[in-house]
Amino acid sequence: MGFGQESNRNATFVNIVGGKFAVKCNEDTPNAVSRKNKNEKVVWELLHPDLTATLKSVACEKNEQLGSWQYKVTLDDCGDTYVLNIPCESKYGDNLACKVPNLKVNNVYTFKPYDFEDKVKKNNYTGKPMKQTGISITDASKEKIASAFTSEVPNGRPTPTERMDEDEYKIFQLQVRKFYRKVVDEFNGGKNESQVVKAQNNASPTKEDVMARNNQDNDLGDLPF
Repeated sequence: MGFGQESNRNATFVNIVGGKFAVKCNEDTPNAVSRKNKNEKVVWELLHPDLTATLKSVACEKNEQLGSWQYKVTLDDCGDTYVLNIPCESKYGDNLACKVPNLKVNNVYTFKPYDFEDKVKKNNYTGKPMKQTGISITDASKEKIASAFTSEVPNGRPTPTERMDEDEYKIFQLQVRKFYRKVVDEFNGGKNESQVVKAQNNASPTKEDVMARNNQDNDLGDLPF
């Protein structure tokens, strides 16, 4: 279970970078890799393909420093605490939120992020390989956790009703992600309910448009514009 590292009672904060879990470390840490962050600063990290641990909570919190919302998944592995920080406004966040209703606190899960180009599926708008991004979650019996929201069975998720332009689609995207934040808040008992200004536009793209943009049944996918 866990990353297989030495016992540590302090929380280990984990991000996702290029389809891998990343934990900040020092330059001289064995197996550390470097990259430049958004500020062109070199950072050193340990990369891991997956993480297996007991789920303690999933919350939606405002990162005041970044000015954005994040999902915080708290996991426990024999007393070691791991906190996955996942931006709400990301495909990783969308994919996670869709599976949250099917998770159970105190169950053991394996979380595995992915980010790759599908060699078979093509983007209907650009003709380029479809980008697949998300987080695979399996339980202790290796069964995959399915999405609670699909195009065929939205279960309350905002659905497309009419064709729209780029700006209108972005508003629709905000509506969907606000819905996802509420889903996570309800899973966490409503303790961190998001306070976001409601979009004043109810227009939505057609179901066909959204399905064409999707790269998976629970992700909004890349904009074709």
